[in-house]
Amino acid sequence: MQFGVMLIGPYEGEMRPADMYQQSVLQAKTAAANNFDALFTAQHYLSGPAAAMMQPLVLLANLAAEAKGLYLGTAIYLLPLHHPVAVAEQTATMDIISGGKFLFGVGQGYRDQEFQSFGIKKRDRRRRMAEGIEVVRKLWSEDNVSFDGEFVKLDGVTIAPKPVQQPGPSIFIGADLLETVARVPAVGDHWIASRRHTKSFLREALPV
Repeated sequence: MQFGVMLIGPYEGEMRPADMYQQSVLQAKTAAANNFDALFTAQHYLSGPAAAMMQPLVLLANLAAEAKGLYLGTAIYLLPLHHPVAVAEQTATMDIISGGKFLFGVGQGYRDQEFQSFGIKKRDRRRRMAEGIEVVRKLWSEDNVSFDGEFVKLDGVTIAPKPVQQPGPSIFIGADLLETVARVPAVGDHWIASRRHTKSFLREALPV
């Protein structure tokens, strides 16, 4: 069995940004010193002014030097808000920086403000996430990728460099309903549970 640590967040909005970063560095060093296996951080946009969150891929790339040997993961990354080409390139870079120890946890999001601010229809989030995962996986592992989807159109494109892990990092999917947990194997590798989930929910979602 392996154990990971979720970085504290969001921080209080009035906290100095430099202090937020140093707190994250301290957590990463402490996790590594105490033989934890993984370090995770979450994503939200527009969390202020009462709260503040640093963006996960940038933060994890910096913490890789402070937590050598640990798996580094997102829990979770709001995939429907991003273009899969950018996601594939950035996560491939993250996997290289981590020495092939990046774990990509994604979710469809729920905050109206985020979808409205990005100009993306919230009702499309499930389809956007499924299509995004498919495109990212292709870009991680194939050259000359063509794709004719509902939201993404690609014509013979290749990302470089590709991830260290092939055919790509493991994809963890956040899901809060039993029916969505049941759909995880169709699009992802693992389900990533939340601290919001009760013991009874976990037992129903993952029966022994």
